Amino acid sequence: MIMIYPNLECADFCNWMLNISSKRLSGPQTTLVQLIKSAALAGTSVTLVQWNNFQNFTAWRFALYQVYINNQLNLAPKNNNVFVQNWLDRLSIAGFTAPTYKTLTRLNLAFNYAQQFNLVSEIDFLWISVLDDVNHCTIPLLSTNTNLCTFVGNPDFTPNVGLSGSLGLYIKTGWIESVDAVNWKHNNAIVACCSLYDNKIASFQGGAYDSINNGLTTISASYIDNNTYVYVNGPSATSLRCDSCLGITLGVRNTAGIINLFKSGTRLITSNYAENNFNQIEDYLFCYNYNGTPTSLFPENLQLWARSSANVDPLQLSTFYQMLVTPLN
Repeated sequence: MIMIYPNLECADFCNWMLNISSKRLSGPQTTLVQLIKSAALAGTSVTLVQWNNFQNFTAWRFALYQVYINNQLNLAPKNNNVFVQNWLDRLSIAGFTAPTYKTLTRLNLAFNYAQQFNLVSEIDFLWISVLDDVNHCTIPLLSTNTNLCTFVGNPDFTPNVGLSGSLGLYIKTGWIESVDAVNWKHNNAIVACCSLYDNKIASFQGGAYDSINNGLTTISASYIDNNTYVYVNGPSATSLRCDSCLGITLGVRNTAGIINLFKSGTRLITSNYAENNFNQIEDYLFCYNYNGTPTSLFPENLQLWARSSANVDPLQLSTFYQMLVTPLN
């Protein structure tokens, strides 16, 4: 059965029909509009039949609703997810403006999806750059500490596309594996990144190498030698030929001594490498932190960096991450 997931803009439209519009609804129409509104606010679905019936009697009303919206001085962002609200609160405390309606809707839909599969509770650190304001990129969506990220160099930022390291930027996250890991374990860990760069390059997207403790967690989504490399809690990499940094790359440890490489939710290769000690230095983004030195800088677009446990389905996790970085039309 085909299911439809109404978004938060649809919830506003429903609210306008129920409480503001002078064009009144019949009893059955009111019941269906309330059903659609509830689904939009909860991030749940309705059937295709229900959706088609809804469209049949609301299509002409939507033009009137758009006139109403266009005449409003301000359209306040709407939120219905506690994790998104926590992030908004941190933006407010930092003195930053709120995200746009579309960005907030995208984040809500993604987090509502993630909570259906208990993904959020397994994530220790989640950063994205596909946002409206470059300042928003200093506050992770999720983190087990309260540190803000710090830009070093000049950010090259395009709203709703993300940050690029083309102007020499790298980011200090303040997240340290040995201090801040909660769900991330030696043999229960997933590191992830996402980039729009559709090529290969001699660089790494993020991570840290603590040579004193011999701990290394980092990703090169597509290195210049045509391979993807993922290091997870150890100095040996799982690798496979891949000519593009594009999309979601996961390095997964869910069994002692095993590292899996996933691209877009599909496992490509498994390698046998023992785990090592945790890093005692912070993760950097747009490069990896080599004992405090930014190394192998990535000059292209980086949209996401994340660390979690491996108590999740990699396909569901990849879908969540892709939803976070895909702007709504």
